[in-house]
Amino acid sequence: HGVILHIYNLATAELGRTALPQKFVVEMKEKRSASNRKPIAALAAVALLGALGFAVWKFMVPIATHELQYFFTVQRSRNEQDFGQAFRSAGNVIFETDYKVALNVTSPQQGYLYVLNEAMDAEKGKKTIVILSPQAGAEWDSKIGQGQTVRIPKESWFQMDQATGTEICYVVWSVVPVQEIEKHKAASNVRAGFINIEDGALISELREFLRKNSGTLVEKNNEQTNQTELKGTGDIMVQKIPLRHQ
Repeated sequence: HGVILHIYNLATAELGRTALPQKFVVEMKEKRSASNRKPIAALAAVALLGALGFAVWKFMVPIATHELQYFFTVQRSRNEQDFGQAFRSAGNVIFETDYKVALNVTSPQQGYLYVLNEAMDAEKGKKTIVILSPQAGAEWDSKIGQGQTVRIPKESWFQMDQATGTEICYVVWSVVPVQEIEKHKAASNVRAGFINIEDGALISELREFLRKNSGTLVEKNNEQTNQTELKGTGDIMVQKIPLRHQ
């Protein structure tokens, strides 16, 4: 229709292609050699065909997808006495007082895994962030192998206290070590084997990191395996898990 279309190609060093698609080259040569078309019409036709070719070319470029699965192991308990068999949950349950809970995370790809808990510290009367995984001290190791499952805590349980409401657990997976978390591995404030972050500035920094990298995952609750399956295309995956207890 005599309209000139500008076609742009977006590419990085890792994704996309910088070379001109062959369809552009062929169509431009053919249209230039045609003598029965007006130059402006030929250019418009090339641009239109090129746009269609670019659409196909664009969707043929593979996009790397990362995956993560998690579930909770729950043991019913009352007055320090366990009853019934431990069961699996995707996390969409209400945990009662004294229930024992463990988080299990599996990564189909090799990467780096972190689990953080944001909750109210009853003794100090303020919110803190606790690094539940990796384990504090000399055993700190955030790397998770392909197909490896990590249980948190490794050989024991988290026991729900008498507090009611919702606390937040964050599962973080990354292609490379996350420096915003790694820098806390030498922290001296360790309670019950976990690193407690109480400084307001450090908490704000972690919250900002979690906020920036949250909300980009495709989430599926697998009812057959009682686990939650996550997929994302970024190099960092952050899943926010609300833990409701009464």
